[in-house]
Amino acid sequence: MNNIIIYASNYGATKDYANKLALELDANIINIKDVNPKYLDAYNLIIIGSGLYASGLNESKKILKILKMYKDSNKKFIIFTVGIADPENINTVKAINKSMVMAYPSEVCAEYKLFNLRGALNYKKLNMKHRAMMFMFKLMLKHKKEKTPEDEYILNTYGTKINFVNYETLNPIINYAKEIIETQQ
Repeated sequence: MNNIIIYASNYGATKDYANKLALELDANIINIKDVNPKYLDAYNLIIIGSGLYASGLNESKKILKILKMYKDSNKKFIIFTVGIADPENINTVKAINKSMVMAYPSEVCAEYKLFNLRGALNYKKLNMKHRAMMFMFKLMLKHKKEKTPEDEYILNTYGTKINFVNYETLNPIINYAKEIIETQQ
């Protein structure tokens, strides 16, 4: 079986996870910016990782193009998002699901398995758009009456470097991918 990991990463956490997955699954890896969707004809399992921002998924239009192109094929897709919010928090999960539904029609969403991972944030490396979004988010949290521990953490670490990358959180993706690989051999 031929496997490929495609990643869309602005600041590196998604790329780091994609590299680790490629090693664990003996898969090829490529930046989504370098992908010609027809190039994917040779692959049976396609894993796509994308950074998740307040404005949505990184490279969501290109991801949608790939998903639509192979919708009726026998290819298997796994998508993982990487964001700063805790994917164990039910509100985070709801927000991620809402982002996915906004980005992809429901008939496309049914064709893949979604996983959510935590990334890293270095305020000094943020582009102007993301810096402005984080500032607005900070203001919103600051005026929130009942803050969660995560809200407090984000406020207390604003402007610093935080890193939640944890390769052990890849285990469910690795296990699911291995199940797919085994059934297709």
